[in-house]
Amino acid sequence: MLEKSAIPFHEIIEILVDEYEEEGWWPHESRFEIMLGAILVQRTKWANVEKALDSLKKITSLDPRSILSLERHDLENAIRPSGFFMQKSERILSLSSLLSERFNSDSKKLFDLGVGSAREILMDLNGIGPETADTMLLYAGDKPVFIIDSYALRIYKRVSGSRSIPSIKHMQKCFIGPRKITAGLSRHIHSAVVTHCQRTCKTRPSCTSCMINRYCEEAKK
Repeated sequence: MLEKSAIPFHEIIEILVDEYEEEGWWPHESRFEIMLGAILVQRTKWANVEKALDSLKKITSLDPRSILSLERHDLENAIRPSGFFMQKSERILSLSSLLSERFNSDSKKLFDLGVGSAREILMDLNGIGPETADTMLLYAGDKPVFIIDSYALRIYKRVSGSRSIPSIKHMQKCFIGPRKITAGLSRHIHSAVVTHCQRTCKTRPSCTSCMINRYCEEAKK
């Protein structure tokens, strides 16, 4: 774990936030597009998601009802660039049905239920886990949640030297620190973490060029 003499973990993350200043990060044109993107990005790169979304925009209005009006094979062909298109088409149809039948195709009504209720409803859908649900809550619902994804875990483990997987509550405390969690703060931290992992703290990290290497246990090895 971090040595007692080291600065608090959230201050290390703040160095990344100050460096990248990329508040927002998640590309979108509507709440529903964000939700679709959160499903499509599972186990693939964002570039592939953009191709799938572009294909969907050509054949739908990118709303739940127009998705549901598609033939199944047309939906699968459209999202094929994102990979696992049969599984993802099922998840997209389940989400579209939920929003259409229970919320009159208005995702805002889902998020207006609050974080706990909205997360529970989303995670009742097959294939929607905590990371995907929280991505939807933060970026589509503007809710104050922090996304614990593979990038956050990567930085936490490398900087702290921890080999165990901490609880979501502990991770949130580490990244947010003593500040009150807000959607804006979470988006800003998440975007900085993602950007740093994509540019520097990759699967094979470039530790010598890392701006936080002096605080990182992995870089000291």
